[in-house]
Amino acid sequence: SSGSAGGGTSKPDYVTQDEYYITDVKVKTNPTKQDYVVGDKVDLKGMTFTVTWNDGYVEETDASYAIPYPKTIAIDTTEISVHYDSFTFTIPVGGSVSITSIEITEVPARTVYVEGEYFNPSGMVVSTCLEDGTPYKEVTDYDYSPKTALTKSVTEITITHGEFSTTLPISVCDGFVREAEDGEVVGGEIARSGAVAPYASGNAFTRNFQKDGTLTFKVPVDKAYKVDIVFVGSSGAVKEYNGGMPLETIDMSANKLFALSVNGKAVTIGDEAIFHGRRAEEATYKLFANWENVKVGEAILGKGTNVVKFTFTGSVYQNEDDSPASAFYDKFIVIFKEQTEAPDAPDPVAPVDPTDPDDPSVTLEEIGKGVTQKEAEAIIESGAVKAGDTSVHPDYANSGVAGGFSDKGFAKNFADGAVLSYKFRLKEASTVKIKLFGSTTSTNTEVKANSIFTLYVGGKKITLDDNVKFAASGTAWEIQGMDFGSFVLEAGDVEIKIVFDVVGAEYQGVFLDYLEITVE
Repeated sequence: SSGSAGGGTSKPDYVTQDEYYITDVKVKTNPTKQDYVVGDKVDLKGMTFTVTWNDGYVEETDASYAIPYPKTIAIDTTEISVHYDSFTFTIPVGGSVSITSIEITEVPARTVYVEGEYFNPSGMVVSTCLEDGTPYKEVTDYDYSPKTALTKSVTEITITHGEFSTTLPISVCDGFVREAEDGEVVGGEIARSGAVAPYASGNAFTRNFQKDGTLTFKVPVDKAYKVDIVFVGSSGAVKEYNGGMPLETIDMSANKLFALSVNGKAVTIGDEAIFHGRRAEEATYKLFANWENVKVGEAILGKGTNVVKFTFTGSVYQNEDDSPASAFYDKFIVIFKEQTEAPDAPDPVAPVDPTDPDDPSVTLEEIGKGVTQKEAEAIIESGAVKAGDTSVHPDYANSGVAGGFSDKGFAKNFADGAVLSYKFRLKEASTVKIKLFGSTTSTNTEVKANSIFTLYVGGKKITLDDNVKFAASGTAWEIQGMDFGSFVLEAGDVEIKIVFDVVGAEYQGVFLDYLEITVE
């Protein structure tokens, strides 16, 4: 490098112009980056200077006060001028190599679609390429088309960046698609808010299925088909955290997470069905939204309505902190491959609800005078998670959390629309007192009943005032009772139903322990 001296200027911040000025600047180290591609911005990182002042003071500085020219590399750029104060230095650079194309250096998670879906670029990496075809730099400001609903005539997606374009082959076929959260969720959690939901199809996903929890879909077809069954999901098992956020996840095998059946018949899930772990450049919850298509099985669907059911094993994977880990499930897809001969699908038979008073085959629990206690985790009808089971939530069961609850279990994570329901047969007309016991999930937090759920007793909606609540407490998980009041009820069948209308499906504001019914 070379420099030419000129008149000095004052030292900034702590001296005056009249007293001090720079008499000499020398380059100590050149910039780290000296090889450029046309269009790159000049980067002076790594460049340092030795600066001498008129009083003899010498200091070393970085390039914070240096200005390059030009600031962008052109096809004919062979050197850049770096200005520091009134001193100028020349740095040779390479600027003869150009970007000539773009390339998809990592294909997206999904390349197979059912007609009517929209292309999802999640997981796709697009890079610029040099003249020799070598990928140079990842870009994120690319565009793609079409953005309309896909039809079977669409065989590729066009990716563009500036003047360059490339194509991604895709397949669009007949099939059936449902958001995972639109299936019948039993013993699992629907997440509609939080850090991951905005990156999920439909802005929601399912997770945290307890042992023997199920996710069921009904698939109607007008002909018999051979099909592939696909789950769009992501690993949620964290191998390494950084600052409390996931940095790396591990592979999760589908056949360890759940069993699969179609119309009651087991479907084999191969070892190749894996929700792959990934490592991010920096810790982020978006790591959980690396959705990929995982083919979990092949089956034959008969004409009619077919029942596809996933039965979960519970927490067989653990995070780095030994807490139970779950995969995240975003979308359920059935791809129709070819027509075949097969028996018609059996008409799905709704399971008998053992607490349904309208079913003549059901004998409800009959209660008379006295106190009856029903565990909240035993009367979950939908949309909540049962905690305390050692095989599902060891972090609760083996700690002071579950230990403070009746039967060492409780209900939590109530989704919008979640239902707790207890149906019984009252022996005679009576006055019945109803209380709900549980706790808040954090200290100094008050939770009013009318802010999170609606109560129905005997089919009538009950208005609850603001005093029906779990009061703020200095101790988390302190068991308290919400007093719903006294009700005069006729003899016969009665239902106590609690319907949650929380904001966001990841609501965790209460742990519910048990319902207490006192017949006077």
